[in-house]
Amino acid sequence: DEMGEYFQKYGNVVGLVVNRGFGFVQFESEDCAAAVLQDKHGLIHGKKIFVKPAQAGLGGQRMVPQNATKPAGVWDAEAPQAATPNPVAWPPYSRKPDFGASLMNIPPISYPSWLVVPGRNDCEIIVVSKSLTVYAEAIESHLKRLGLLVDLLYPNDDVPIGKVLGNISSRGCLYAVLVTPQNEEHRSITVNILYGQPAEHRNMPVEDAIKFIAENFREKVKRDTIASQAPLPTTPTQPLPVTPMTTTSLKDKHPDHIQSLLTILAENRMVTVLQYDKIIKYLNERREMQVKVELGDEAGVATAILEEQKEQQKQQQQEQDLQQKILSILNGPSITGSPTVNSKPPLALDNPNRDNTIRLLQDPKVQKALDTVLKSTLLQSVDVSF
Repeated sequence: DEMGEYFQKYGNVVGLVVNRGFGFVQFESEDCAAAVLQDKHGLIHGKKIFVKPAQAGLGGQRMVPQNATKPAGVWDAEAPQAATPNPVAWPPYSRKPDFGASLMNIPPISYPSWLVVPGRNDCEIIVVSKSLTVYAEAIESHLKRLGLLVDLLYPNDDVPIGKVLGNISSRGCLYAVLVTPQNEEHRSITVNILYGQPAEHRNMPVEDAIKFIAENFREKVKRDTIASQAPLPTTPTQPLPVTPMTTTSLKDKHPDHIQSLLTILAENRMVTVLQYDKIIKYLNERREMQVKVELGDEAGVATAILEEQKEQQKQQQQEQDLQQKILSILNGPSITGSPTVNSKPPLALDNPNRDNTIRLLQDPKVQKALDTVLKSTLLQSVDVSF
């Protein structure tokens, strides 16, 4: 069926014989055959075909040769049959008219070898069920024909899709395609862009989604190629004029990439650490702007007061930690850390005195005295090791 659809554009096909690795096509007129020969080679399912006139048999008749290993027909396979994989087993619905027909006209993307990252796929297809394998493989075949490195991924049922996307993104993958039973029913897929500004395009028709990925991938390859060939910036001989930075107002809407990240968080989906950092940095900037709006000229004073309060809280916490360490040492079996002696300890260090010492340290007056000592400068000349 695919062969007939491919050659039908050149004219009325009156005969078609397809064998393993080669075939014969008979047209209604020689003009149609000449048009095929003029276009020469093409692609069917990502495989290049070679077109040439059929050779005459005995008696001047054009016959199918008996030697199938070295055929001489209208089109031949690109490589010897021993090295040619079996054609993709398309699902039944893909044999309906116009399914994937427009995708055959998309040229493969030229992907420079020096841009290839070893061990990284350009796209991974997330298949939630083994029953969707045939549908996913059909999509995989189209993407591979475009020049992308594609692989199928079967996550466990108990693993959230957000975690799977985060794992794929951490490996440097550019795209993730999600395939569900609903997608198979409606001939659609969900496309996730994982690089740059993350984006999700849900339930796109298959042909539109593959065209979208092809165009996006082609633009990325173009940008990467231009960036790699751009000369390194040189140090200017004269200082460049400082251009005033555009001020952002609180009335301005949030940037698109921040809105996308906030939407992902609102939907309780997973984001990466770098995306968290972007959100936190943006919110801190908005907070400083809000402080200036609310306090006006006193914003600088308020900021200084807040910083001073934070520093005081930090010092108080350090003093409390030091006090706890001193108390733990006093409550320990030995202050100096001397080695344990097997002989019986003196009566002066017996348990009754130890209990008295603990009760004494719990006295509020003693604790207040310890606080005074901690806040004084006496500890600066004492070398205390813990």
